[in-house]
Amino acid sequence: MKKKKTETKSQVIKKLDKVFSQYIRLSKSDKNWIWTCYTCWKKDHRKKLQNWHFFSRARYNTRWEEYNTEIQCYACNIIRSWNYIVYTKKKLKERWEKLFNEREEYSKQLSKFNIAELREKVEYYKEKVKELEKDILEFNNTKCN
Repeated sequence: MKKKKTETKSQVIKKLDKVFSQYIRLSKSDKNWIWTCYTCWKKDHRKKLQNWHFFSRARYNTRWEEYNTEIQCYACNIIRSWNYIVYTKKKLKERWEKLFNEREEYSKQLSKFNIAELREKVEYYKEKVKELEKDILEFNNTKCN
């Protein structure tokens, strides 16, 4: 009998990043699977748009929090250096100033997630992805009938 190989923390983090990114992309799409860049409003295929983090992904406290991510096109995310000015103005208009200040402080706090907590997040976002995919497919099936 083979011994079951245990996952390392970095492997679980990689899984969580993947499923979280899927969830964010699905949650920000319209029912026709169209994604729009948060800062320049360009519409494109999901594979050409990126999951962008306002507070760095290096900060684990906020790495997997939905408010910290938006969908951006390659140009805004890479060429325009994340387009912070447009993004920040837009978030502030969305009544984010208080939350922004609170979350900025929280993002700076040292946080160590254990493997069990990371696995729990993986399962949570897998379930969210399934729900969103189901909703979008149901919408498209009723639209076609």
